Amino acid sequence: MSRSFDACLVLLTDGSLPRVWSLIVTIFGDMAQGDGDTLSSQAINRITDRIGIKPAATRVALHRLKADGWLWSRRQGRTSDYGLTETGRAESALVSPRIYGQAEAPRAWHLVIANPDNRRALETLIAKGSHLPAMPGIAVGAGAQAPTHPDLMGLPTPDEAPDWLRSALCDPRLRDACHALLERFTALRSALPEDLSPCETAALRVLIVHDWRRLVLRVPDLPEQLFPTDWAGPQCRALLSELLERLPAPDAQSLAA
Repeated sequence: MSRSFDACLVLLTDGSLPRVWSLIVTIFGDMAQGDGDTLSSQAINRITDRIGIKPAATRVALHRLKADGWLWSRRQGRTSDYGLTETGRAESALVSPRIYGQAEAPRAWHLVIANPDNRRALETLIAKGSHLPAMPGIAVGAGAQAPTHPDLMGLPTPDEAPDWLRSALCDPRLRDACHALLERFTALRSALPEDLSPCETAALRVLIVHDWRRLVLRVPDLPEQLFPTDWAGPQCRALLSELLERLPAPDAQSLAA
């Protein structure tokens, strides 16, 4: 293991290991999402070992994901091959556009106002994740067409949102986390070595995707123009694409060799 790899690992983990089962979800979503794609237990262990995760923890996480119906496995001599189940593939495919998608063009958005005597319909939209509360009884959603319901009223909106609404829609903790991620990605761009082994390449790539995945899936799926002007999401996304281009996913055979 090279010192340059160690330095990159510290940048991405800050000495704190991710949850193993969640990291393995990222590994399969990034490197073996297709129908019939598999990774051997040997390959998985080599990736997680480079990150500093013990084999016993990896085994427990794989067992959990099998029990949860996310992974299937089959014996291959002294090792096992693992792959995403139909459910695992569907869930991975569902979030992939948000993780890997490029910067978007401005999208339409709308406001929804609830009947003050019955806010259940609005609460249902918010619970489903399709709308984000802006203030009591009012929520914001993507798209020009607001949902129709007797207890909801949709309003057309301008292309640009006022600053006070942008601030209300973005949790300050998410904003801070995004800036911190941008700092890590920026430092990594300068520190990234060229002489990495396939397992080191896979380990750094997976950690980069995992870091971004954990952030972006907490961010409301709303048009970019609804985020504050200091929102660092677009810069993070651009750096993600650059870093992943420099760290192409190794093939499964090279990881197990």
